[in-house]
Amino acid sequence: MKSLRIIIIIVLTAVFFPACSKIPDKLQSPTLRVTIEISDGREVYVFKLLSGIINENSSVVLVNMKGRVLIKNPSDGGRVFLEFPFEVPEIMPFDTALLDIDKKTDEKDAIKVLDLLKIDRGRLLQGREIDSIFIDDKFIRFEITSCDKKNIGQLLKGKGK
Repeated sequence: MKSLRIIIIIVLTAVFFPACSKIPDKLQSPTLRVTIEISDGREVYVFKLLSGIINENSSVVLVNMKGRVLIKNPSDGGRVFLEFPFEVPEIMPFDTALLDIDKKTDEKDAIKVLDLLKIDRGRLLQGREIDSIFIDDKFIRFEITSCDKKNIGQLLKGKGK
């Protein structure tokens, strides 16, 4: 009878624990790098988002995660200036997925972002690049549009076959 209880507890834990797992709700150390490229005789601004997404679960793998990171103006009703869509195939427990996403834009749209984040445009024009711009939480929104969860035991068991 005692072994039956143990089996029931193990089965219930394996079935229900992934449903109680935590989905990431913020980015870790989001930074931007801004560069200017010349394309067809015009300046193109390249915003590179660098950040991490942590899986804080101990036994759940996050798979097929899709979402977007938005750079927004909180004083203008949350108006979005840049959108960085992303896809992460898999994040193992207590691991971090790195985001490295480029977004190209014209000068008109770039100036809005530069002004919002208080980036010195003159310095950018002079050096053609500004690196490691930390993005304050009030200017960023992290959205996950879809994500599957798999129990690490089941996933590893499946890979061992």
